[in-house]
Amino acid sequence: MKTILIRSNSNTQSVFKAAEALAHDGQTVTVLVWDRGSRAVPEPQSSYSLIRFRLGAPHDRISALLFLPLWWVYEFLILLKFDADVFHPCDLDTLAPAILASVMRKKILCYTIYDFYADNLPDGFAQPLRASIRKVLATIECSGIRFAAILFLVDESRLVQVKGAKVKRVVYAYNSPPDRLNPCGQSEVRTGRDCVIFYAGSLIKEQRGLEQIIAAVEGLDGVTLRLAGTGPDEDYLKHLAARSNNVRFLGWLKYEEMLR
Repeated sequence: MKTILIRSNSNTQSVFKAAEALAHDGQTVTVLVWDRGSRAVPEPQSSYSLIRFRLGAPHDRISALLFLPLWWVYEFLILLKFDADVFHPCDLDTLAPAILASVMRKKILCYTIYDFYADNLPDGFAQPLRASIRKVLATIECSGIRFAAILFLVDESRLVQVKGAKVKRVVYAYNSPPDRLNPCGQSEVRTGRDCVIFYAGSLIKEQRGLEQIIAAVEGLDGVTLRLAGTGPDEDYLKHLAARSNNVRFLGWLKYEEMLR
């Protein structure tokens, strides 16, 4: 079985972990990602190959919509000629070209939702307009799901997001990091009574509750919040961290460093 996984975000590990899992199962795997140039794309493992669409563009911002048509054209052209049995797009911004190409070439389509777009709109939309856009995006994504032989979700609670969609089969594949144990088989445990809260991921203050966490730890003795990642609110959160004795801003971390 030959599979091509497609994701427009090259900075997340989820699609690369999926590629390694499929390759371990004996499949020939290729990953197509949009390399937007802001961070280094992880080097491919020997178990799978990598195709990069190199076009500078922002993450998690409305202005990224201007670049989407170019990404869709590139994705569609790749899928028209690529030797694969399964097309596997991830998230709504990869779905339409994969549906069209899979129908034209009679290929199996699988679909993974890491982030349901209707519930993850970037900041910048007025509230009445935001509600209308959410409804449209949810309808589009749920309509596209009917073309997929299998829908993959990252946990059972996400099923309600696609309520009303014609789902042929759903499989839950948790987006969990690999275990990291010391040679004795025990997780490392810090000594002392200090409490450290660690967050790594997209730095979006409204969607991730980061402002509330910062406010909650402020002034608490023995409690430290460590923030890592990048995103549209990176500068704002970095400024808040600089003013707090309880918050440390670590910036962008490589995946292995983040796990450590």
